[in-house]
Amino acid sequence: MIDQEQVPQVPQQAPPQQRQNRQLRSRGVAEATWRLFVFLVVFFVPTLLCAGLAVLYAYSSGVIVVEDYYFLLCLVPLFWFIIAWIIAAQAYVVPDNQRLVVFRMGKRRPKALGPGIAQLVPFIDEIVSRVDRRQQTQPVQFNRVPLLASAGEGYILCDPELQLFITYLQGKEHLSVLEVRDVMAQIKAQAGGAIRSVTANFTVDDAQKRAPELIEQIQDAINEFAEDWGISVRVEISDWNFPDILVQAWTESEQAETRAKAQQVLADARQAIVKRYLEAAQQLVNDDASKREVGQVALQLYMADVAQSFSAGGALPLLNLQDFLRGQQEKE
Repeated sequence: MIDQEQVPQVPQQAPPQQRQNRQLRSRGVAEATWRLFVFLVVFFVPTLLCAGLAVLYAYSSGVIVVEDYYFLLCLVPLFWFIIAWIIAAQAYVVPDNQRLVVFRMGKRRPKALGPGIAQLVPFIDEIVSRVDRRQQTQPVQFNRVPLLASAGEGYILCDPELQLFITYLQGKEHLSVLEVRDVMAQIKAQAGGAIRSVTANFTVDDAQKRAPELIEQIQDAINEFAEDWGISVRVEISDWNFPDILVQAWTESEQAETRAKAQQVLADARQAIVKRYLEAAQQLVNDDASKREVGQVALQLYMADVAQSFSAGGALPLLNLQDFLRGQQEKE
């Protein structure tokens, strides 16, 4: 048997949902490990310290009566165990792409917590929101957006499709929680008014030719209010969705322009052909007097052939050929 060539297999990437579940499990394990560490430190260190001090005190005084302190020796570790458990429950591991917005006694802390280890004060600190700092994409379609007509009179309404790329500003993640309830819905609502105020100053032709300038002005208008929420927005226009009547008129205009260019190219080609034949025939007549009659016959045949071939395409520039033949006949 012939060994078949082994084709290296490319490892397949896990689906997005599976990768996300794996990240959540990994983060859960890290957070559980950190809470266990905090619990052990908070519980055992004070317990061992207190036990050591009690032994030293009993040794120095020379009196050790366990029966008198038996209830206290059981109650204190139990009480401290509960306190350590509560403190460890407020220990968090914040990933690099998230921030914790925390209120302390009803007032926000100076800035969001994270990334890394975050320890909250039990019964005093409250996690209000987890802000995801990764860029978010929001496709939005706005209806009845005005653009100035090319003639400068009136407006043409279109339905542009936009892509909003939303990013939280570093150190200002808490502002979105304080200022608005639903960030994405508020951005879409405010962006609608911003894009209408900007496009009203651009014509339909400018929307195509000066698209970068138009997008920049839309971004500035949106970020003017979005930055107060700790958010930066980048805009891309997918399609303008102009009215069908306007698109049909543009199509007809482009077709007419294409036909005009084709006719001009054909006319230039005819003129070039005539010029080349004229130069070749004239060179033939001038070089050899014995071939003068042949040159005249060639020009006459050429005129008849070209006139028959291009008669459907319009008038031909044959006047130069006729003048040339007439001049040759006069010389004879």
